Amino acid sequence: MQYKSFLLFILLLTSCSFNDEPVSFEQKEEFIDYANTANSVYFKFDSAKIEDEGIKRVNEMIHSLSIVRDVDVLLYGYADKVGKVAYNKKLAGRRVNAIKKALEGSEVLERNNIEIKSVVYGEYDPLVSFDTVDNNPKSRRVDIFIVNRKR
Repeated sequence: MQYKSFLLFILLLTSCSFNDEPVSFEQKEEFIDYANTANSVYFKFDSAKIEDEGIKRVNEMIHSLSIVRDVDVLLYGYADKVGKVAYNKKLAGRRVNAIKKALEGSEVLERNNIEIKSVVYGEYDPLVSFDTVDNNPKSRRVDIFIVNRKR
């Protein structure tokens, strides 16, 4: 995976603004596909605090966004099924806001004409079954996607 990311980075680097030629649509698509392979930030129980691994993921996403322009970032917020539905939806919203605030902390969004859009699912549309308590941590997350902006 590191080899692929290095090659992709070199490909994008050689085609970016150093020679004033824009990145091709195909290169942008390939990079966006790569960026979406590591796109979830997980949270502890009843928390919207971004932990160290999540900060690492957000920083990787900021780096990815520094290479592309005119895209949208989609944030999907989730919670586990412990607690009331309304509370879980609010908690998922706080998680989305934490990620949004972290991304907005960089200047990349404005500089590269990137917009953030979000959807808060709470405990609905889970990634895994809630049949076991062991699956709950996988549902405490925000998924981050980079998508081409529809024209």
